[in-house]
Amino acid sequence: MPFFTGSGRWSGKMAGNNNGQEIDYSVISNRKHFEAHGEPEVRIESNNVSLEIPRYDDNQTKKKEEKAKENAEEENSPKRQLSVKQRKFSFKKGKVSFVEKPVLTADWGVQANNILLEIEGKEIEVDENCLLKNCLHFSRIFEDVSLHPDSQYIERDEQEDEYDDEQEDNYEEEDEEQDEHENPLGMISFATVESLVNYISKIEMDLKVSDGNVLDFQQTARLLNIPVVEKICQKFVEKNINNQNCIKRFQLADSFLGWTSSSKILQEYIEENITGILEENNDDLYQLNEHQMKRLMSSSDLNLKNEDQGLQLVLDWVQQDLQERRSKLHPLLECIQFTCIENTTILEDLLQSDLIQQDELSVELVTQGLEYFSHSNSDKISYWSKQQKPSRWPQILVCLSYAEKILEYFDFSTQEWGILTEKPDWVFGAELVSCASKLYTVGGVSSRQVDRYDPETDNWAGGSYPSLQKARLAHGACVVHDALGGTIYAAGGSPQVGGQGHRDIERISPEVPPSCECPYCGPFQHLKWKLEDFEMESPRTFTAMASIGENIYLVGGDEAPDSLTSSLEIFNTKTKQWKKSSNTASKRDSCRLAVLGESLLAIGGHNNNTNQFLNTCEKYCTTTQKWSNFPKLKVARRSPGVVTYRRQVYCVGGMGSKKDLSTIEFYSPSTKKWTILPNQMKSLSGWISAAVLQKPVWLINKHKLNHS
Repeated sequence: MPFFTGSGRWSGKMAGNNNGQEIDYSVISNRKHFEAHGEPEVRIESNNVSLEIPRYDDNQTKKKEEKAKENAEEENSPKRQLSVKQRKFSFKKGKVSFVEKPVLTADWGVQANNILLEIEGKEIEVDENCLLKNCLHFSRIFEDVSLHPDSQYIERDEQEDEYDDEQEDNYEEEDEEQDEHENPLGMISFATVESLVNYISKIEMDLKVSDGNVLDFQQTARLLNIPVVEKICQKFVEKNINNQNCIKRFQLADSFLGWTSSSKILQEYIEENITGILEENNDDLYQLNEHQMKRLMSSSDLNLKNEDQGLQLVLDWVQQDLQERRSKLHPLLECIQFTCIENTTILEDLLQSDLIQQDELSVELVTQGLEYFSHSNSDKISYWSKQQKPSRWPQILVCLSYAEKILEYFDFSTQEWGILTEKPDWVFGAELVSCASKLYTVGGVSSRQVDRYDPETDNWAGGSYPSLQKARLAHGACVVHDALGGTIYAAGGSPQVGGQGHRDIERISPEVPPSCECPYCGPFQHLKWKLEDFEMESPRTFTAMASIGENIYLVGGDEAPDSLTSSLEIFNTKTKQWKKSSNTASKRDSCRLAVLGESLLAIGGHNNNTNQFLNTCEKYCTTTQKWSNFPKLKVARRSPGVVTYRRQVYCVGGMGSKKDLSTIEFYSPSTKKWTILPNQMKSLSGWISAAVLQKPVWLINKHKLNHS
């Protein structure tokens, strides 16, 4: 007989009206089990205990199971809403709060880990891992919130907070102070944050930066510490610079710490293109602050058409806000190089203007400028013999051809050619250098001769100047500048046409005061060229030579006929040691070297292996010591004249594949292109040696007379 256990289960077996089958009561559960199986069919009574055993109905059981399944599906249905507590960061308050938010069941796990960002009353939901990985500002905040229940970043609930009246007053004072100094995050727009969130979440693959939004993106990225966005913004302002956007970008780059390189790139662009910017009436120039204006006006590379243009820029800048900027006039006028002014009328008018009448220091500067122009030419020449000319003094490009006595010049400001002087005698193949405002022709065919030209007196020293230690043809020559005016170096070359190349280098310092004060000695009596003790590894002819700092670089002409490249050797003028560096990418003899910043440019030349005249150029980085491609010349040139002037590279003449050339082209770092200028040399062509020279006083006056 079955019996009922204390656990609420029946135990035992009994035959009942169940189609003659024996019922196992040990598997029958408590009352819930019976209720699940419909009406009972068997009733058992024992010791006042009654049990009704339900009949097992397959259809009814199936319905119950289906109902249970539906209930389970409803329980897990996405349509079923639950409530989740999410973290929300308010940009206006700069605080984190916890908010109850209804979510669908299927999204519960995801949304519980999301963070809400509230900007301008709108919300953006972002994945926690994505936000904290890309945004260091939020990473610090939420780490602090998770570790410290009383974190300063948690928003206080005023209804639950209990504090005394004194504490309340303190909070009110803090709130007032915060209102006065508004939270910078509260100034960020919803559109800016939405774009940044979409980018770091990879909803948008590109951050659409423009001149209209780059400032908003960068300020937000700096406040929230999003390095990847800062890099994008920084790269943006450095690319596609033009005369219309350069000023605003310069102001932006100049306002952020760590953007020094970007600010430098933009400042250099402005300096190179200042004339074009002024001609296009870019009013953004007048929004620069005093310090930015001083940096521009103090630059020796400011590519003004003339100094008059710079003075007018300063006056216009001050008059844009006269009340605020009047006191800035004198510091800016100190940046103006008054002795370089072409039209003195502008100084006379300025001296009588109300703008400077009340400023004694400004009046004194203008008066001194006018006083200089009242002197005669001889007085001016005497004046400059005792002191250095200003950095923006007008300059000219001077050219010497292989077989000519004439020196022709190109005026950078007027873009015109003219004849500067004529050598006293013929020396074929001499190299031309400029040192301490003088010109020197060095060596030549079977020649050790060195001639010195003083442009201010328009005189040649002739054969009285000290000769080289060795005759040099197809050699290199350059100047290493120093406090005493510079040292001239000559290296390589051969003693005669077709001769074996030299491996040595020699030098002379023209401006070093003589050790002897004997009245019988001439001005060059104690000057002498000196051979350095150490020699380079390769003998060189048709080599190119230039200096950067204390290093001298020689490229090509290494007389290695089977080599597919040309070698580079470097001489350190302090240690007197030679070292080799990376070879050029292609064979390159009879090229020229130009210096652009801290880089070296190998321009044009000739491939002896293929007898090809080259229009290709290469750039050598002195930091990485590697060569890279550089924009090609418009015309292939062998042995052209090459100079750098105000960060632009000029290439003139040279031997062409069909004829000798007299054209000139220049490279602009802004456009990264070579451009041929309309005017060309009038008297010279072919193999050219070139140098930059300060324009002599007599030539400046001649120019004024011709244009008056």
